[in-house]
Amino acid sequence: MLCKLLIVFTLVSHAVSDSCVRYTFEENYNDWLEHPWGSVCDHYPAWLAGKYSELNVTGQNERSNSFITPPSSGVLSCVSSFIFTMNFGGTIEVNTYMKATQTTDQIIVLVYKYTSTGDLVVGQGLNTPFDANFVEGWYNLRIPLTGPPTYEGFISILGMASPNSTVLVDSFRYIPPSMDESECIIYENLPQTRK
Repeated sequence: MLCKLLIVFTLVSHAVSDSCVRYTFEENYNDWLEHPWGSVCDHYPAWLAGKYSELNVTGQNERSNSFITPPSSGVLSCVSSFIFTMNFGGTIEVNTYMKATQTTDQIIVLVYKYTSTGDLVVGQGLNTPFDANFVEGWYNLRIPLTGPPTYEGFISILGMASPNSTVLVDSFRYIPPSMDESECIIYENLPQTRK
């Protein structure tokens, strides 16, 4: 009987960790600002929520109305996501936009394995004019994940924007290693709206 219970638990645990996670900033962004984990953002100002209707930028997806952006003060800012289950070999994809006017403009994404005794970086990516692979405009920052087979983790997004620059994050998704990315659509469940 114990063997059967262990097999069922293992199957359920594996199925949960194979879930696609999608997040847009259309609602509940303030929940991100209240998370107690991840000390990386402790001493930095938070990113701000914004609407595409206030910018001269069209959202990457016609259903996208909102984004987050660092304050345009030229100071590094930071925000951490909620905790969710990840797998070794999975991919974090962060949809970013940058129109840089200074070489200090940047977006840095750090992916952490969460533990109560200290967090471990399991993936990282960046888009900055300092980098030889810098992309201006829309850029899907893809981060392959390392770490143990399955773990709880979160992402931290750091960024800097000078006063005349546009630096923003539209959305992100986590694609498990066993899932075709076409099955993990960010905006599929949102009602279509006009900007």
